[in-house]
Amino acid sequence: MRAAVIVCLILISGCNSQEGKIKLKVPTATTSIHEQETKITLTDFAVIPNFQPNPVSVAELNQVDALLRACVTEFNKAAEADYADMQKAHPEIPFRKENYVIDLARYRKQLVVNVNSQGAKIVWVNCFCGDEADFPYWKKRIVDVTDGGNCFFNVRLNLTKGTWEDLRTNGVA
Repeated sequence: MRAAVIVCLILISGCNSQEGKIKLKVPTATTSIHEQETKITLTDFAVIPNFQPNPVSVAELNQVDALLRACVTEFNKAAEADYADMQKAHPEIPFRKENYVIDLARYRKQLVVNVNSQGAKIVWVNCFCGDEADFPYWKKRIVDVTDGGNCFFNVRLNLTKGTWEDLRTNGVA
């Protein structure tokens, strides 16, 4: 949480800068994840410039997509178990599975790319539900809300190591 706040503060301080504007003009890319051909829509991704912009290639976007899918798959296994436990404990309540699991097709993704002190490329991915009308600024500023459940989550990906950490979903009021 502390790292996310620091990243947000850094982003806010650099938002007015005209330097380092990153424009991606790639509508789609094809990637192979575990021998399954997947076409990702890059228009659902926005690279948010930070105080020290770091370029991101199409290959790295494909890696972000693959890591994000793997991370969410792992998260969903635990979420489905929680959903089943809640259904069993409270059969009188009509729990909705989509409030527990993450379906990446529903989300827009914001990327903040940085290189850490060890030289590893780190991508903070901020994901949220909704269409462009809900957050018209989403390609320029971080979408930050309180609550909202799993409709809002973020995770830190290490592209150099091919790992992820700190997946966090918002709470529900």
